[in-house]
Amino acid sequence: WQHHASGLWYAVSRSTTQLAGEALHVLELADISQRVADEQQRSSRHEQLLFTSKVMSVGEMAATLAHELNQPIGSLLNFLNGCVMRLERSQIDPQELHGALVESRAQCERAAAIITRIRQFVRAREPRMAAVSLHEVCTTVIGTLDAEIKLHQVQVQMLVAADLPAVQADRVMLEQVVHNLAKNAIDAMRTQMPPRRLVLRAALGRDGLVETSVQDSGPGVAEDARSHLFSPFFTTK
Repeated sequence: WQHHASGLWYAVSRSTTQLAGEALHVLELADISQRVADEQQRSSRHEQLLFTSKVMSVGEMAATLAHELNQPIGSLLNFLNGCVMRLERSQIDPQELHGALVESRAQCERAAAIITRIRQFVRAREPRMAAVSLHEVCTTVIGTLDAEIKLHQVQVQMLVAADLPAVQADRVMLEQVVHNLAKNAIDAMRTQMPPRRLVLRAALGRDGLVETSVQDSGPGVAEDARSHLFSPFFTTK
């Protein structure tokens, strides 16, 4: 409970005891302002760490993003050039023209979706908890990494049931985690000879919780690095 006038936080507990045969209700207040302040500071540092991680990830994704945008833009130009040529030659088939325009619109929407996805990825904000489909999250991540998957000849297997129960999470942050793990998996397999395998798996455990994993056929984590895996800013790159 927060005292609005002072801004202090208190933990409130209530108990009942007997005094001279009468029930005595006791209300105890404990000042936990420092504990709350420490927790808020830790939360702020965690948010900053997440934001820094996202910025670093986007920097690494620059080449991939350029490749992703180049494909729909290139297709769009081809469709539009074809329309212009037919108009200049007066060879106008309304059905062909309509089909080319529909395809052009689809490529524009694809490019816009790529840009929107990246903007959401780097936006600093508070977590927004909602029901999230892990099947959709993994599908989105695979789509984001499509260029690198093809470049490094990675065989992707997604073992995520479409009817898996939704999980309560921040979708953008969850996508970031899965994306980072998958991206690191692809990086780890670069020195390996094909076939290079990447497996995204999600299953319902006996306790009713959903477990997600990202697995690759790379060399694994070195023994001396395992104790530092969860240290902030630690990397083997």
